[in-house]
Amino acid sequence: MDSVRGPGEDPLAVLTSVSTSLGVIDKVSGQIDRFVKKQPDPPVERPHSVIAQQTGDTIRFMKSGVPEERITAAEMDQLDPQSRQLITAIEQSMTQQFDRWTLLYPKRNSTDLLENAQVNTELDQLAKGMCEDLGKLLSFLERMGKYLEDHYLTVRFICNEL
Repeated sequence: MDSVRGPGEDPLAVLTSVSTSLGVIDKVSGQIDRFVKKQPDPPVERPHSVIAQQTGDTIRFMKSGVPEERITAAEMDQLDPQSRQLITAIEQSMTQQFDRWTLLYPKRNSTDLLENAQVNTELDQLAKGMCEDLGKLLSFLERMGKYLEDHYLTVRFICNEL
């Protein structure tokens, strides 16, 4: 008889947590890069060459429409319960920080110098938190034999500058 799993232990839910976390990075990586380098936003965001796409019980990393790597729910099922819970916790943390980031990022260049300083200080802390979570997730995936390139590695490099 199978044991009852908690909500953070279901392999498909854990896979979705990985996908959601990578999606946060897909959305915010350019902003973090420009924030760290103190550069303006471009008129149009440049698309990433590698994108994580979840379909059912598989995440595929697509490069120019061709799958390069994949992660499956079956692989998540091979993890111990604590590892599955950790992945879910990382996703929850990244999502909360991303939600706050999206509220503050447009306010980073306020004409009010005090507000601007406060916003930039909080953005810096949020970027560091998301970077820490991303580092944990990428390290975890690497231990599983999954190596992601493109902006995932670029963001890791940028995060080291924070």
